[in-house]
Amino acid sequence: MTNPDIKQEMLLTLTDDEVIALAALSSMPWPGGAPTVEADEESVSFAVFRGCRSLIARGYDPGALSDVPELAIAWEALAAPARITLYLGDDEYRRATWGFASVHHRSETSWIIETVNVIGVHRFARATAADNRQFLESLIKAARRHAPTPEREDDTPVWLCALASGPTGKTLVAARRDEVVRCSVDLDHGIVNVLSSLDACEITEAIEVLLAASNGKRPSE
Repeated sequence: MTNPDIKQEMLLTLTDDEVIALAALSSMPWPGGAPTVEADEESVSFAVFRGCRSLIARGYDPGALSDVPELAIAWEALAAPARITLYLGDDEYRRATWGFASVHHRSETSWIIETVNVIGVHRFARATAADNRQFLESLIKAARRHAPTPEREDDTPVWLCALASGPTGKTLVAARRDEVVRCSVDLDHGIVNVLSSLDACEITEAIEVLLAASNGKRPSE
């Protein structure tokens, strides 16, 4: 499974180093992840340096990056109150590869879709609520049609995972061939509990679960 095309026009492309540099200016981690940068302090520090250097090479004033119009969508994504992160997971719903990754940031006025590839290139596009819903539905449908069967013995990811983070916590919806489940998530302790199976429901129910969680609402059991 690869990152699908987004119909909306791409508004910005940044590297891992550049998004980490922007996040560091706000004293925050970059919420979309960075596949080419390890999470230890030394690696992040070097990434911040390289990112600032790269942004300067683009012609941006390092002392006024928050005022650069071209970077506005990245700042908006960073400040978004909620988001849905999609990734390919193993049988314990942990990220298994960066071969597919997207983050859907819910801003005050729209959705911002950030796709991330394995070499650390982040592409940003703005989407309406309807377009974002269609994008999510198409991914879950594709996962149910084409995902590997869970009986495979190799390291192939078996779940398309969608993690919704909002004001009331986190909800995970995971899809694989002929099955969709909803889970509660305790990231502090690495615990994922399966709450219900959605395999008999419409795909739209799974989308409603995700959108409700990202909007600060708790979907019914």
